[in-house]
Amino acid sequence: MTTNKREKMKNLMPLMGRVMGVMLQEYRGQFCLVVALILIAAFATLRGTMFMRDLVDQYIKPLIGQPAPDFIPLAQALLRLALVYLVGLLSSYGYNLLMAVIS
Repeated sequence: MTTNKREKMKNLMPLMGRVMGVMLQEYRGQFCLVVALILIAAFATLRGTMFMRDLVDQYIKPLIGQPAPDFIPLAQALLRLALVYLVGLLSSYGYNLLMAVIS
């Protein structure tokens, strides 16, 4: 890193501190809600991805080769998966909307 870049970084850190201070002072509730919604969206994405593995292993593979497969458990699992992704979608929309208001 050159000396000029280091000086810019040194000047940037106090500025970012002031911006965060103003944001937390005036928008504390909204900022906390944004953090919570980001965590919910991340968890929903992770849970949906992990659930896809379980979906194949527990619901789809057992149906292969059965003469009269029962698709009701598979449909219920797909509905749960859709709800997890819906929660993630709404959380993402919420925190993006709040960040637009805060910024």
